[in-house]
Amino acid sequence: MVEHFLIAQKEIKVDLEKDYYGLDFWKSFENRKYEPDTVGFVEDRINSDSLFLDIGAANGAITLLAAIKGARVLAYEPNPVIYEVLHKNIVLNDSLTNRVEVMNCGISNIEFSLQFSKGADSTVISDIVVSHKERDSTKTISILSLSSQLERVLPSEKVYVKMDIEGAEWRILGDENCLRSMKKAKATMILAVHPGFYRPHKKYFKGLNRISLEVFRIRNFLESLGTYKKLSKYATIQRTNLNPVSNAYLFALLITAGYHEFIVEF
Repeated sequence: MVEHFLIAQKEIKVDLEKDYYGLDFWKSFENRKYEPDTVGFVEDRINSDSLFLDIGAANGAITLLAAIKGARVLAYEPNPVIYEVLHKNIVLNDSLTNRVEVMNCGISNIEFSLQFSKGADSTVISDIVVSHKERDSTKTISILSLSSQLERVLPSEKVYVKMDIEGAEWRILGDENCLRSMKKAKATMILAVHPGFYRPHKKYFKGLNRISLEVFRIRNFLESLGTYKKLSKYATIQRTNLNPVSNAYLFALLITAGYHEFIVEF
């Protein structure tokens, strides 16, 4: 079923047949209620001089918006089912197709292959990315390194990276080679962090559950501290309202409190 929506003053077509995000998602996106910080970032910063890496492209909403704004877009989606939706949505909008390359793959700090199924390496593909239909999948997908993809930038392009990959970002952000590559590319990143997705809290009986939850929060806090220390050597970090995140303690406190989106300028 193909529906029409008005995005950034341009009518686009999307295929809802296998899109488990559904009609309500697209209505919310059309009305700028879905991830307004990310949408605002793309609308304000992206233009025809941009290379936009959509890491975790899902059904292609942000990919389409970046293409409408004039960017050359590289879109990465590891889930085979939602990748089909992404691909169809790009093909349906033929005026944007030549600006977009879509890939059924994941992004990490190194390159390898991985079976896309429940219980795969959660630092690359967390279980939340795998729907019930793919839990016993035998499909093998490629995992590309972020560094290799940043080598595709043209001299005239300003690089923007949207990274929303359900916990897999921690492995990338902890890798010095990836951070150096982003610094070399002078990339600007809109980053969503999900500490609970790649290492979810395990539930026990009532008394032990409280203790395990506190341990989970402490581990997330400490990991956030370490990530900030690595990241801040190469980049400045801001909240999406552009207020600076000036120290590791504040970064870890925000994440622990549930604030998960940042703008990172390399």
